[in-house]
Amino acid sequence: MDGVLQYITPLNLINPRDPSFRPQSIRTIHDIIRFAHAKAVEELLSGHWVHTPHKSKFVRRLELEVPLDLVV
Repeated sequence: MDGVLQYITPLNLINPRDPSFRPQSIRTIHDIIRFAHAKAVEELLSGHWVHTPHKSKFVRRLELEVPLDLVV
């Protein structure tokens, strides 16, 4: 099992501001998840999606029974 874990658990991409934080530096599944999460948050915070002409095709506000305002 330890042989497989070396490709899953180590996190190499820690700081999104580091020049090495790029797809070419991905070494593990944990890195893939970290990179995708950081880029998704970066895009959401940029606000660029707000001005997309066809945003209604891509952006939806989730209607939930709990008090959570979430756009996906």
